[in-house]
Amino acid sequence: MNSPLLFSIATNGFALLWLAMLIVFFLPDHSRVRSVVLFIGGWLAPVALFIAFSFGVFSAGNLEPTGSLTSFEGIVTKFSVPERLLNVWLEILGFILLVTHWIIRDAQRRGLPKLAVAPCLILSFISGAWGLLSYLLVVGIARLSGQRRPAEQPA
Repeated sequence: MNSPLLFSIATNGFALLWLAMLIVFFLPDHSRVRSVVLFIGGWLAPVALFIAFSFGVFSAGNLEPTGSLTSFEGIVTKFSVPERLLNVWLEILGFILLVTHWIIRDAQRRGLPKLAVAPCLILSFISGAWGLLSYLLVVGIARLSGQRRPAEQPA
């Protein structure tokens, strides 16, 4: 499969799955549709992206220029090959889907307000790391404010 086609399929599929995960986040926690979408978006799609990434690493390994991972110039040279850049992009998309899935599941487990978590999910679309950091901040604030998980509520 050529790189532009793989990029297009992966990026558009990622965007649709991420949007579906955001939508089902607002469905009841035990909804069957929610479970299916989270399984596809949080497990199957990242695995498929990581497999595509792995095959891409092996196929792009012998391409010129080789570059180096020990200097900025070497990194620029290494990723001047479109196939290597595509491999990194696939890994980033998979990571973002995993982070989004984890935030949704953890927020459900903790019983956090969905409106407090939604901005973190949006940030995870822009940058998985910023989404994760913002979510951890929300969790920290909830813990400091004394919010307990539903299972921890006194009887």
